[in-house]
Amino acid sequence: MSVEKKYETLLLEGQLASSGLVSGTFFLHPRGYFVWSQIQRYLDREFGRLGVQNVLFPALIPLSTFVEEKELNESLDLDEIMKIHSDKTEPTSVATLRPTSEILFSHFFKERLQERSVHLPYLLNQWSSVYRSEKNTKLFFRSKEFYWQELHSVHNHQEEAEAYLAKIHEIYQSLLMNVLCIQPISGEKTFLERFPGAEKTLSNECILPDGQTLQLTTSHYLGDFFSKFLNIRYFKSNEESINPVQLSAGCSTRLLGALVEMHKDPIGIVLPWDLSPQQIAILTTGENEEEELNKFLDELTKNLENYRLYIDATDTSFGKKISKVETLGIPMTIIVGKKEIVSQILTCKPRISEEKKQIPIEKIAEGMEGFKAFYNSTLLDRSRDFLANLIQESRNWEELTQLISEGKVVLAPWFDDQENERNLKSLKHTFSIRCIKERIQEESNLVCIFSNQPANCLAYFGRSY
Repeated sequence: MSVEKKYETLLLEGQLASSGLVSGTFFLHPRGYFVWSQIQRYLDREFGRLGVQNVLFPALIPLSTFVEEKELNESLDLDEIMKIHSDKTEPTSVATLRPTSEILFSHFFKERLQERSVHLPYLLNQWSSVYRSEKNTKLFFRSKEFYWQELHSVHNHQEEAEAYLAKIHEIYQSLLMNVLCIQPISGEKTFLERFPGAEKTLSNECILPDGQTLQLTTSHYLGDFFSKFLNIRYFKSNEESINPVQLSAGCSTRLLGALVEMHKDPIGIVLPWDLSPQQIAILTTGENEEEELNKFLDELTKNLENYRLYIDATDTSFGKKISKVETLGIPMTIIVGKKEIVSQILTCKPRISEEKKQIPIEKIAEGMEGFKAFYNSTLLDRSRDFLANLIQESRNWEELTQLISEGKVVLAPWFDDQENERNLKSLKHTFSIRCIKERIQEESNLVCIFSNQPANCLAYFGRSY
């Protein structure tokens, strides 16, 4: 079985997603949608604290607007984007499906600011689908249609905007670590890896088991690029007008692919506690007197009323029952048989361990609360250990290329300069600079691993999806 087939099998057996009828599209199953909706809930709450409001904009944009987007982003392929012709004699009626929305939001901001109906900062977010040209597709990783959130905002000045940029980047970090239990590598993108038009891009990326990095979230400081491009004006109280500065940020259903790959084991997917549609599975085993069993299950479910439960009290063999719930990635299984009913002590088996625990039924809620913290911290610790084993430091270019070919990500000194980066890209290596971990002072005496010029940062090098 190929790696690709196995990955898609995990998604199917875990009831998360399956391939759509058109290559590069997918069906998001109820369990997969639940995971995505939990991510939505978390970000809506955290963004709301910053004053972000949700909106929903059209998927169709005029062809002329797409051309504007393409001028700013050469990766957008017009031939692969669906075109809808409602009237060939009217150029503005020719529409495309949105690949991204910077210009769409900028037009909206321009109209609202002209009306003088809003004050800065003005922050908006939408949950939607977008469309891209992808030849080599992989479910969740690279799709022609996928789901995401995109946050766009306008601000008075750079200082204010960059303060929000840092907060948004931190919210994404918290989402990855505290909800998805994934330890990312985080930092600023280099000149040529930034979003087109951005003055600064911050990213969070994970390193997958095959050694490739996967970009999970990005946050961009756009300066007044789009503001000047579209002549957006903000009128202050004294009637003075300025070109406001902008931010954009986003993450997508790619997070679900990272989740599966980062936490999977030989059995199947493993879901973090808050993302699992059912947090606890209750499975019966052996022959039990029906009335006695129902009474016990009633008491147990009442004690666990604050948790999402999966209950299987059918006559199906216990082996099939436990196999199914573990394939679904449910964090905890509680086994109920004659022994448990008589002793009033439950047998509990975590998804991430073969060790079973015995917990009295009257203490089961307390026990699950403690287990939740242990479970999530264990997944995060595993992710951190995994990351530490895949990252190597180097000061030698030949060693760096060898380490990357062996599936490692390399942290090395780099001279962050456009010409230096263009020289690196001209060699057409199969890897790139993923992000800058930290800036360093020239007096550190470190030299760029590529050009031997004085280094001004430490950067991660690696292959990527």
